[in-house]
Amino acid sequence: RTHAAFPSQHVPARDVLVWLPPGYAKDTRQRYPVVVFHDGQNVFDGATSFLPGQEWRADETADRLIRERRLPPCILVAIANTSARREEYTLEPDPRYGGGGSERYMRFVVEELLPFVDRTYRTRTTAVDRTVIGSSLGGLVSLDLALRHPETFGRAGVLSPAVWWSDRAVVRRVVAMGK
Repeated sequence: RTHAAFPSQHVPARDVLVWLPPGYAKDTRQRYPVVVFHDGQNVFDGATSFLPGQEWRADETADRLIRERRLPPCILVAIANTSARREEYTLEPDPRYGGGGSERYMRFVVEELLPFVDRTYRTRTTAVDRTVIGSSLGGLVSLDLALRHPETFGRAGVLSPAVWWSDRAVVRRVVAMGK
């Protein structure tokens, strides 16, 4: 399902795509975990992907793994990025590339998008039932969302994160948490 130009008070509008698991329409009592993806235009459709023809194939993979009973049925939510990707996916500014505005993006995800998803779809709302996933800068913001909002996201898929951003600021933050 496409939620085109999803509005926000914190960031520019963008498309949000939602994939529902097999059997969603049949059992109207069941509630589902939620998996949130950044760079959402790359997640389901090679025609909309940053690299034409290449996609994550998250829907095909989830469908297969659910049918094989290797993954519990879940709802996939793909948030498209905008031209403000660097700004939205980074907590600290980088002297060469700018950025540093992910607080607003995280507020969009936690305060606006997830409540909409919870109202619109049959979701489980505990942190253990919510995962956030991204790669590169999307991995960086996934890590930051999980660290800053553990009450919302109990799991994070942090794939090839851009830890080099802002002279490895995220590494310093994580190390400081362990002290």
